[in-house]
Amino acid sequence: MPSFVQPHRDGSPLPSRRSTTPDGVVGARTAVRGVARRNADAVAWFAERGYQATARDLQLFADEITAPEFRIARTWRTSGRLESHRPRGTALLLIQIEGTTRIRFTRTNGADAALEAGDLAYLPTGSTFTLSSDIPSAQIEVETTGIALPPLVASSLSEGAVFHAPPPSARAVLVEVVNTVLNSTMHPNDHGFPAFRLALRHHVASLLLDATPTAADPARSGREAVLYRLARDVISRRAIDPAFSVTALALELRISAPYLRRIFASHGSTARAEIRAARAAMARSHLQSASSRHPLTLTDAARLAGFRDVTTMRAALRDHPEA
Repeated sequence: MPSFVQPHRDGSPLPSRRSTTPDGVVGARTAVRGVARRNADAVAWFAERGYQATARDLQLFADEITAPEFRIARTWRTSGRLESHRPRGTALLLIQIEGTTRIRFTRTNGADAALEAGDLAYLPTGSTFTLSSDIPSAQIEVETTGIALPPLVASSLSEGAVFHAPPPSARAVLVEVVNTVLNSTMHPNDHGFPAFRLALRHHVASLLLDATPTAADPARSGREAVLYRLARDVISRRAIDPAFSVTALALELRISAPYLRRIFASHGSTARAEIRAARAAMARSHLQSASSRHPLTLTDAARLAGFRDVTTMRAALRDHPEA
């Protein structure tokens, strides 16, 4: 077994609960652990996930959870080439765990960049790319919509990016969260899954925010950068409270409302817009996770996401389609 695959604490195999929809489709609700494929079966597995695999004696081990517009996985594969043969409708974050992988962004036709252990690559929505390796390699993948980034950061990442030695603490937290969930029995049909999915999106956004040079523009004071991160943390924690507002945010940070506006304006955004985006992301997550087993009305989704009514929720979902 590859070294990065972490078995259940007592050594027993992890149970798997499958939905009735096909595996590997970002939209199906599946949780599959202990996947082992070889040659044609491995090629087919990658094809279901939008990759054309080329390799001799291809071997694959994987664990994976998929839900509407969301997927997390950890994979180990032997040497070979993976080419994404269709634009993805979701953003993809790759974290290199073992080995070396070369990545080329097809859209920009740039040179290959090498991903070493600890490096990460961000592929925005609509990306096509190629991954190749000469030795076995392992990666963690987080594929999702709704990564809430400030406009200036999102613009700087619009063509994709590779980060060598990104902030180790933020990366370690994300890797630990994904590993813990994949080692557990969590399934997308669980009641708590929408909250987990939203939290993971926040983890990804925090990692990208810390790793992107634009986010650390020297023209901004160190205090304002810290306050901006604190403000986003407060929003992610309190947006589900309908009474939470821009005024409440300024009070919690112990700063004035005009100063708060200046901080968000330096990132091309407003506090009000980010509160609405956070609520829209939570509402969309709840609505996507609703099923016949766990039905959810629009009124329920609005209430759980912090909206006062369905009309306000619908307007926010229209204004923030990627939330």
